[in-house]
Amino acid sequence: MKMTRFNLNLLFGISVLFLLAGCAKKDPHTEDEDQFNPKFVNSNWGHYSGVLVGSTGYFNILVNGNGVSAVVIFDGQRYEMQSNTPVPEKQQYGVELSKDGVLITFTVDKAGKTPEVNLEIPEHPDVHATIFKSEENMSVKNYMGWSKSTYMQTTHNETYNMTIRGDKYRVVAKSSDESYTETGKIEWVGTDKVRIIAPETTILANVNPNTGVISFKETGEDNYSLEIRLTPQNLLIDDNPDDGDNFASPTPPPGSQEN
Repeated sequence: MKMTRFNLNLLFGISVLFLLAGCAKKDPHTEDEDQFNPKFVNSNWGHYSGVLVGSTGYFNILVNGNGVSAVVIFDGQRYEMQSNTPVPEKQQYGVELSKDGVLITFTVDKAGKTPEVNLEIPEHPDVHATIFKSEENMSVKNYMGWSKSTYMQTTHNETYNMTIRGDKYRVVAKSSDESYTETGKIEWVGTDKVRIIAPETTILANVNPNTGVISFKETGEDNYSLEIRLTPQNLLIDDNPDDGDNFASPTPPPGSQEN
């Protein structure tokens, strides 16, 4: 079952949800950040971040003149990697970083517009990732979570992780029998709603103003239901590091899924 069916319209005949009131805004939960480093504009230098499935996790990569550093959180384990080889500014660039069997292969064009990342993790042969670069006034926010759908006697569970930057999102999801990715639009509505615009549907989800947790639940006939829950991972991204600051250091993932 793919994200393009996550409202299960073809199976369940459930109508698309449309928002009837409220104005769309940028993410109201973005906290004040350090001044964005102007050297990161139209450059391979900068902060790159995303989420993982296969099992589940997220990562952060910092590229600047001092080198490259990365942090990977995967199944609750933290891996920090670093290269002290200077990185030429505004040039096409690629690097491999590894620790304890975890391998990151990262490439990016000279303007930082098309980053690509591949992760190899022991005993997890099918890892998939999203990746965005933080831009001025558009930081990257990662969410880890799950989705659950039911119809009649059938239940389908997925690991469902999302990365948001500006008004765009990317999802990677994995169930017991498949994985998939999707790109769509995000529109924040006040402080407690978000409109998720996927290729085949639009849903209006709730946002907890205190925790930033995104949740959605829909029910219908024949035991139909769809639930989605996404918990923000609160990476500490310093977009204007000191000369000696090579590390991109995230906080550990929250220990609870409670609101």
